[in-house]
Amino acid sequence: MKGISISFLILPLTILTFCSPAFPFCSVTDYGAVPDDLIDDSVAFNAAFTEGGFVFVPKGTYYIRHPLHIPDGIILWGENRRFTVLVVEGPEDKAIEIEGENVSLCNLIIQNVSANIGIYSNNKPRLCIQNCYILNFRIAGIYIEGVEYGGYSHISDSYIGGNRIGVVIMTNEVTISRCRFQSNEVFGVWIFHPSFQLSNVFVFDSIFETEERAIYSNAVNTVIFFNRFEKVNIMAVWVGESARVILGYNYYSGVARKVVSLGGEWKDLDEEEQEH
Repeated sequence: MKGISISFLILPLTILTFCSPAFPFCSVTDYGAVPDDLIDDSVAFNAAFTEGGFVFVPKGTYYIRHPLHIPDGIILWGENRRFTVLVVEGPEDKAIEIEGENVSLCNLIIQNVSANIGIYSNNKPRLCIQNCYILNFRIAGIYIEGVEYGGYSHISDSYIGGNRIGVVIMTNEVTISRCRFQSNEVFGVWIFHPSFQLSNVFVFDSIFETEERAIYSNAVNTVIFFNRFEKVNIMAVWVGESARVILGYNYYSGVARKVVSLGGEWKDLDEEEQEH
């Protein structure tokens, strides 16, 4: 994916951890998944998750015709981000449900045919999504909600495109970094909760292009720094009535409007620097 920086600095330590005898390791093929055979692999994936720990997915295409349920502590790791593909063509609502804390998904293409939501997490903190493609979901590619204090989730180095909304955030303490959002129908990122005030959502070093609206936030302490907004048809950032948003060091090209506020507070550090 051109224009997206990928960090491999954590890999040596990560691999050493995964190879430790105390850390469970299995492959989805150990439980019957066969790449490229056009047969449903959902049962094999869910069975591998019961092993716990690190679940490896060799490169190839796997068909997901029933929801995947991922429990505590699972690291679902594809062999190659460009050639490890999960085709979702059965579940109508949620393709992958996060049912535990400290779950990571890495190096996967998750390609939708049938589902509303790609990856769904409710009250499960510390979700990490890294080096993934999340494509063509009817409601949202990623939907994180429910943790009022301390979600501590992170989405990085991923391509999120062709969804109705790229990422829905209805929790606190979420960071999005080094991602590319492209051709999501309504919003790239939507940050809002109807019942409590969100806070501490950070969007850094990401690209938003060919979007209608890039980011909506109704969270206190929304920080939007070092992003590129290109060919955004309506607005780059929409500030909700209860939000406090800080923008800085962003690049805009072909953007109809940079910021629209519904009454919330916002500050653009670039404009302050130009004034001085």
